Amino acid sequence: MYFLILFFTILYAVLAWKRLDLGTALLIMLLPVYQIRFSIFGLPFTLLEAMILILFFVWLVKSWQAKELPLFN
Repeated sequence: MYFLILFFTILYAVLAWKRLDLGTALLIMLLPVYQIRFSIFGLPFTLLEAMILILFFVWLVKSWQAKELPLFN
């Protein structure tokens, strides 16, 4: 089970990196994945939380690289 979750999160991160809009659309379509639960280093997570965190960090890194955030100018 953990292998499938890891595989899915890696594929989702690659998709979000290539096309941020498709990553957002997939996140909205897969809202019911909040029922899939797992833990990382003893912290409980849901697959939806992992997808939100991945999407946020991809957006943050891409915005930082493009110098679009006023915080980093």
